[in-house]
Amino acid sequence: MSHASVEVSEHVIRRTVTRVGVRTERKAVVLDAPSRRVVRQQEVVRTVVRHTGPRGRDGGEATPIELVSFEPITKGQAIRVRATGGTASPALADAIGTADVFGFATNSVGPDATVEVTRDRITLDDWTALTGAASLVRGTRYFLSQTIPGGITNSPNLLLSGACAVVVGEAISTTTLAIRITDPIRL
Repeated sequence: MSHASVEVSEHVIRRTVTRVGVRTERKAVVLDAPSRRVVRQQEVVRTVVRHTGPRGRDGGEATPIELVSFEPITKGQAIRVRATGGTASPALADAIGTADVFGFATNSVGPDATVEVTRDRITLDDWTALTGAASLVRGTRYFLSQTIPGGITNSPNLLLSGACAVVVGEAISTTTLAIRITDPIRL
């Protein structure tokens, strides 16, 4: 089926205000354009945190957003906001429900502690725990890991049924990831 023969229609089902922002539930419907037959339906839940923190004086990183952690979080992990309670957990691209990345942790914390999350850029001296390699590859696009909670990869498994592909950013140096998060795409 070519891209010209499909039509996507998205409808908001419900919008609620949570502790951290606005939770929107949508139903996306993909239609075969000529016959108007439903090809696929998918529900999408997205929690958006409203934050308008100022950028640094030097034009650098924006003020981190503070969330309460649900479980232990390590600096550099990709973070999602849990639908129940609005707490922070490591994101994982193994299923649509855990793949909605909000940002990256700028500190390490235990459960029920304040984790700072950035949506601008994250710098680590050693990326081994999150990528399997000590450094990033400059100019390479990175995706949320399907196997390492909060981890990232430059080669997602696109054949893993039920998993998701989520672009989280691009390496602007061997130590810094410029964060550019996309919505999860179910594989």
